[in-house]
Amino acid sequence: MCGIVGVINAGYNAKARKFLQDGGVVGQVRGFDSTGIAQQKYDGKISTFKIATIGTYFTSDKAVDGLLTSSSGIGYSFIHHRAATSGKVTVANAHPFTIQRLDEPKGKETQIVGVHNGSLDNWKHKHNGKVFEVDSEWALSRIADIGDDAFKEIEGPYAFVWGDTAKKHVLSMCRNYGRPMHVVFSKDRKSVYFASEAGMLAWLCERNDIEVENEILA
Repeated sequence: MCGIVGVINAGYNAKARKFLQDGGVVGQVRGFDSTGIAQQKYDGKISTFKIATIGTYFTSDKAVDGLLTSSSGIGYSFIHHRAATSGKVTVANAHPFTIQRLDEPKGKETQIVGVHNGSLDNWKHKHNGKVFEVDSEWALSRIADIGDDAFKEIEGPYAFVWGDTAKKHVLSMCRNYGRPMHVVFSKDRKSVYFASEAGMLAWLCERNDIEVENEILA
């Protein structure tokens, strides 16, 4: 089991920082092995930071504190808590994963940066499966290579969240029957908050006095 928590902003959001900080701590119940954050600024660049430690220690790191502070004026930010199911517990195997690619025909280098909750099946026997130690990184590499067609190859329970430097203001999510993802809009519809657990999402919003629309969407 892993966990994901994040926020998307259409403008300045003073409550994003504390929402993510609290989410970074409480979300560790879904994964103690490592924690990481990804954040896209309005210029399209995506910053990441990850450590092989629990969320409590992660959120107290100076580098993370800087990203959390920036989150109020950033397009989107999301945190991942890892419970290792494939691959050793190392910083390299922590989420988020950054996949480099060369976009044709312009020859411009872009990146997919994403996280995954779930355990995939048979991935080692698929295209480039043996190149990777972690199922999540393999899956994100296929998304980078062939887009939505990757989900014809991905088997097993999953919830993915990923950004693409080629798509400035887009954060993508995809889940199937096996792993949850819950989202809720702020009352003014200028922000979207999301988390793997509905109860956790509701608590984080209530704790931070975030006014939301009535329904948490699954």
